[in-house]
Amino acid sequence: MTMVNRICFFTFLSITLYVSCSDPDLDPEDCAGITNGSSICGCTDSTAFNYNSNATHDDGSCEDHLDNGDYFLYFNGPEAFVDLGHIMSQGSYTKAAWVRRSIGAGSSNNILSGNAGHAFWAPENQGAQLSAGHNGNYSSVQDPDPLQENVWTFVAVTFDSALGKLTLYTNGAQVDQATGIEPPSESSSTYISRFASGYGWNGSIDEVAIWTKALGTFEIAELAEDTSDMDAMVDRANYVSSGDLTGYWKMNEGEGNLLSDASGNGNTGSIYLATWNTCDECGCMDESACNYDPSATIDNRSCEYVEGACDACVDGQIMVLDNDLDGMCDDEDEDDDNDNVPDEEDSDPFNNRICSDTDGDGCDDCSSGVFDTSNDGPDDNNDGICNQCGSTDTTFSTVLPGTAGYDIIRSTGCSYVVSGSTGKTILMKIDEFGNEIWSGTYGGISGSHWGNSVNQTTDGGYIIGAAQNTIIKTDSLGVEEWHKKLSYSQQHYVEDVIQTSDGDYIVVGGVGGDPLGGHAIKGKAFILRMSEGGGVQWIKRYGISDTPQNSFWGVVEADDGGFALAGEKLQDRNFEFYDHFWVMKTDANGDEEWSIESGGNLWDEAKDIVKLSDGSYIVTGKTSLSSSNLNMRVMRVSSSGQILWQNNDGGGNYETGTSITLSQNEEMVAIVGYTRTSSGSPFKYRIWGVDAASGQIMWSKIHGGNQEDQAFGVVESFDNGFNIVGRSYSHGSERVNWMVKTDSMGNVE
Repeated sequence: MTMVNRICFFTFLSITLYVSCSDPDLDPEDCAGITNGSSICGCTDSTAFNYNSNATHDDGSCEDHLDNGDYFLYFNGPEAFVDLGHIMSQGSYTKAAWVRRSIGAGSSNNILSGNAGHAFWAPENQGAQLSAGHNGNYSSVQDPDPLQENVWTFVAVTFDSALGKLTLYTNGAQVDQATGIEPPSESSSTYISRFASGYGWNGSIDEVAIWTKALGTFEIAELAEDTSDMDAMVDRANYVSSGDLTGYWKMNEGEGNLLSDASGNGNTGSIYLATWNTCDECGCMDESACNYDPSATIDNRSCEYVEGACDACVDGQIMVLDNDLDGMCDDEDEDDDNDNVPDEEDSDPFNNRICSDTDGDGCDDCSSGVFDTSNDGPDDNNDGICNQCGSTDTTFSTVLPGTAGYDIIRSTGCSYVVSGSTGKTILMKIDEFGNEIWSGTYGGISGSHWGNSVNQTTDGGYIIGAAQNTIIKTDSLGVEEWHKKLSYSQQHYVEDVIQTSDGDYIVVGGVGGDPLGGHAIKGKAFILRMSEGGGVQWIKRYGISDTPQNSFWGVVEADDGGFALAGEKLQDRNFEFYDHFWVMKTDANGDEEWSIESGGNLWDEAKDIVKLSDGSYIVTGKTSLSSSNLNMRVMRVSSSGQILWQNNDGGGNYETGTSITLSQNEEMVAIVGYTRTSSGSPFKYRIWGVDAASGQIMWSKIHGGNQEDQAFGVVESFDNGFNIVGRSYSHGSERVNWMVKTDSMGNVE
């Protein structure tokens, strides 16, 4: 007979018996093809780059490395580097890379060095000459000529431990050699663009490789044949050592914070603050691709195509139009967020925590993730009424999505909004307990960007300062409305964006690069005004000439319609550069009215600023007591630029204030940043409570684990405690966005 119903009925002796007659062809199969199974498919090879520890069925997706096109990494300063882990032996080795040097006054320009024992670098104070060495004598071999600026150069160094011989190469040719060299002492980490705890490379690096032997002269020459393409996994002609690779990092990921090892040895690198780039002329040249770039003259193998059933090409980006990832495309799915409310009845069909308030209790019926009026919001006192903001009175810590949180603000409905990074910008809304309400990522926006700052706009949406040339405007649910890529000849790093009282936007930050040589833009701080939609009205740049980097880190609107800014301004003393703690006031057109530049001969910076109701400002940052000793600094400044009070605090080793929040009653400010107990020990979150009237430190508390933790954002919570976000290595195998909720005294119970 024809099966029509899912249940067959048999009746005898007035008893109805239900027997299942389900059609096996209609029962669902999991990703492994098992009927009604629960397999988790993915790569189960623990040596693969994309290994999934949760996978129970291997789907054939394992990859040794990612190759998304022709890319490279740009490094600018000591905080930008790649950690390759403990991979160098104390025996023979070869290190090689393609590099492009930018000018960097005082830069040590480490290319591939350890946290101790071995260095491969081109120090500016030695004429930017390629050098290498071991155990304190790091210039045992040195090229007599400097590395060229802005030119891709193949560099290599080999060490033969049996002969004690160190040999240096530039563009495949030997330039120096030394004998009697002792093996390097043990290093627990090897870095790209770092030695010990700093001394980074200034410029670009593409393709890095390490071998467990000293390659011969002819092998080095073979590897140097093709620009930025060693092809070290392929033996050919004079090169026969692919089997001796320790690691080979092609740098073709183009996104993310991990660097895959093409040698197959699983030596994945972790990227810190370096940015992905491709050449100016590069792009997708296939007209049939979604991201076709008509201006590209060099194809960088980055083309993307519509392939999946729910894929669509929208403004040059592949969008997966399957919100709940249930395999049913949004245009056919009647419940796109799986909250058990049909889309036509759902106030937000793409958010499973927002649908309606049918019982009128002020809490959304889908607060729990599905329609459930009996569980639609917290009710701690069991009176049947949802909690009011601030009634939680609790402390906790939790890991939020992403690799770092850089800013946090209050939002509507007892919630907070956090901006940060997942390799690209992320924006998320959380409730009072740190539970995610929604999140948005903006990986489709080209170039490197991350969420340095977020502020709410008058239409209920958000404006994000997203670092490298990027400003993003979203609606109230984090959905992008528009973004602006600043199109100047030099990178403009956006640190903060606010909406003005008349609806425009003020953008502040710093221009990348080094101005030495007379460049009018590089290295200066900037303030820019733009209209809704991203139209630039004007830009003003500040900073004395011939200094490597000035920047504005924070901005607030003044009562007179002008702007007060916090930043760092470099001073030049015979080409030795020192940061000054910088507070500046402009008029509504961005023209300077007054400026405070305070500091000694080391590193002083103002990192954040708040405005009080009397028109004065409180600014925080850091001040240097010596070359190895920083204190958190805080200063109150009148509306006319007079210092009303100032103070600093620290435990004697690198105390830095990064963010500040003003209490609702304006009686105090809370400052967060990071601290450590001694040089070389890991940083931890620190929060200070400061009396707003006098500047006295009322209390300070430290929170963190046994790895490096740095706090970057703080806001007063609805219960008068404080919410802190930052970047932590203590709460996972990789860096995470760690949120700490304290009480009003900075405690976590």
